[in-house]
Amino acid sequence: MSIVDFYLTIAQTDIRIIRSITDGQDERDRIQATVYPERF
Repeated sequence: MSIVDFYLTIAQTDIRIIRSITDGQDERDRIQATVYPERF
């Protein structure tokens, strides 16, 4: 495994983690908008 492959793998993992975090945030916002519509 070359250093480039290593860094690409890390970058892909980071993107996946960030994407799952932002997806979770969107889900929470959607739930809050449903539960507390007057705040949005």
